[in-house]
Parts: sequence; C-alpha cells; structure tokens
Amino acid sequence: MGRRGRRTKEMVNTAQNRIDILYGEAEHWSDRGQKILSQRCVDLARRIGMRYNIRSGSENARRFCKKCGNDLYKLPDARIRFTGGKLTMTCSGCGHIARISYRSEQIQDRKGGGGGAP
Repeated sequence: MGRRGRRTKEMVNTAQNRIDILYGEAEHWSDRGQKILSQRCVDLARRIGMRYNIRSGSENARRFCKKCGNDLYKLPDARIRFTGGKLTMTCSGCGHIARISYRSEQIQDRKGGGGGAP
C-alpha cells in the first residue's frame, strides 16, 4: 500500500536538505573528475525533488545539464553564450541546449525599484 495524504513540512524540509547535500556532493565529485558519481548524485537529487514536488534552485538548474546530469561548468567543450536576451548553454556530453532568459530578470529588477536612488 502507498502513502496517503499530504506530506508534512518535516518531510519536505528533510527532502530539501537531502537535495542540497546531493548537489553539493555532485559538485565535489565533479571537481575530482568523477563524472559518473556526479551524475548519480544529480539524478538522485532530481528524483527526490520530483517525489516531493520541490524545485531545485536556479543555480543548480544552470550548473547541471537537465538531460545527462553533466556539470556544465567543468566540461571542456560546454558552450555558454549570451545571445538575443538569452543565456544559451550547450552540453558537450549529450548536445542538449538549455535557454534561460536573462533580459526579463533585468527588466523585473528595474520595475521593482531595485533599491536604487530615485
């Protein structure tokens, strides 16, 4: 029999802590050149996030490839480009292309006031 009902805040907090630890371990293994262990940590973190409906932070979404789990900052041939108001990252391992809008973030900062001088 499966679990019924909502997940408690304690369960969600524990899951978030585990996700943070796994992404930290993925960075650690990536720095040491252990690509398979890094990919496994990313895969586990994503599975926990899907089960508990927790978003991974934007820094993790930008750092690791969504398709294969490679560390985009450590790959020798990964391409990171700024074109047309978007950040385009191409993974050299699988060829997956991730596009993240950065112009809309800047516009939102200007509209919100941003704490600058009047």
